[in-house]
Amino acid sequence: MIVWAIYLIAVLVLAWIVLFTARWLVFLVAALARPTHAEQGDFPLLRFLVLIPAHNEERFLANTLESLKKVDYPETHFRVMVLADNCTDRTAEVARSLEATVLERDEPENPGKGQAIAWALSGISLDPYDAVSIIDSDSVVSENYLKVMARHLYRGAGAVQPCHGISNPDENAFTGLFAITNTMKNKLHLRGKAVCGLGVPFLNGYALSTSLLKEVGWSAFGITEDTEYALQLAWRGIFVDFAVEAEVSSVKATNFSEAYGQRLRWSAGQVEDTRRLALPLLGRALRQGSLRMLDSALEVISPSYSVMSAVTAAAIVALLVVHALTGMEPILPLAVAAAILLGLQAAFFAAGVIRNGLTVNSLVSLALIPVFVVWRAAIAAAGLAGAGRKSWKRADRGDR
Repeated sequence: MIVWAIYLIAVLVLAWIVLFTARWLVFLVAALARPTHAEQGDFPLLRFLVLIPAHNEERFLANTLESLKKVDYPETHFRVMVLADNCTDRTAEVARSLEATVLERDEPENPGKGQAIAWALSGISLDPYDAVSIIDSDSVVSENYLKVMARHLYRGAGAVQPCHGISNPDENAFTGLFAITNTMKNKLHLRGKAVCGLGVPFLNGYALSTSLLKEVGWSAFGITEDTEYALQLAWRGIFVDFAVEAEVSSVKATNFSEAYGQRLRWSAGQVEDTRRLALPLLGRALRQGSLRMLDSALEVISPSYSVMSAVTAAAIVALLVVHALTGMEPILPLAVAAAILLGLQAAFFAAGVIRNGLTVNSLVSLALIPVFVVWRAAIAAAGLAGAGRKSWKRADRGDR
């Protein structure tokens, strides 16, 4: 009886994984079929408020502000504002020393990035601006960042997400592996979604038109407020445009220990967003026949690439065990099909390696794959079990 239960679970899990693997492969083909080209053409200069929520970020904030000083955009058309949120360090001091406007929030009883953004927007007049850009305080923006955001907004997008990069990809093998998976997500997966005319999630450095903010407001206060807000917009039929030609890079953790807390929080946030928002959106999409809503829901419900691979490998092992115990021949073809599925997932990873660039560090990082996949699957399981459901706190990124 236990053997047949294992067999049934393996079959159901594989059917589930086939759906999401096929979806990833469709976007991969779409991204590769249409190369990225720098867009040309004149457009009116929009006025930006660049809002930087920062909680105890004195180490990294200066790099963020310096990169904004270098953007290819008239200084008269954007204002940088640092939201020093419940800080106990020199964040506000650093911001003022680099000529940024500073808002200081002292509400320790009401923590969280989503709460901080809502607090800031409620006290700022948006009338002087065409758009608000929200950037993490450990980020570096590309020189064309504001121009690209302005171009997409001018062409009708209410919300735009740039490519999200890593500013320390060559620090060690761990960050090298993150660089590969980040390339897979941004330059292949999200790029493919954009080619297909679908919306993307919010990551970092996104821009919102002030007309959208005035209409919708900000009411995302969960563990992963960015994902929550994108789902709220999708519920209203508003989808996020993707600007792969601009980039906002941030510092990534350099080892498993540093990355654990943040990844666990994201996993718990995914579970929360799936239950509260993505599943209702899925039902709404099916009732209305909206492919874009459907995809926005699946984007959150979908397991990560690492989890898909781990689950596929586990299903193959389970099928082989059942075959060894029962000797049933039909199980072997199913195991072979699962192995082909795993091979297709590996092909997607190989495309990410090639697109990321074959550096020495990226090749060395491949040795971490088995441990990384198991680690990510364990975090996903922990998040599903309820771990990590805490309010936002700054990720530990060591003493760099």
